[in-house]
Amino acid sequence: MSFHKLLTRFFIATSTAIAVSRCADAEVTLPRIFASHMALRCSEPVHISGWAAPVEEIRVSFRGETKAVATDSFGDWEVYL
Repeated sequence: MSFHKLLTRFFIATSTAIAVSRCADAEVTLPRIFASHMALRCSEPVHISGWAAPVEEIRVSFRGETKAVATDSFGDWEVYL
């Protein structure tokens, strides 16, 4: 799979996760580093982090893998895919 396709799927998955979470009255925020033209290493795990309400469940999907994590008491969360 080409890098461009991989990056496009990543943004679609991230956008979908944010859209779904907003429909559920959740406010998930991602760092500004997640933007167009960002570079990802092909053979390395992808670190994704952000903020939401404290003790909220977050689900992230990328490359056919889905991980769920709960935010900490400050609302911080992170996953490696």
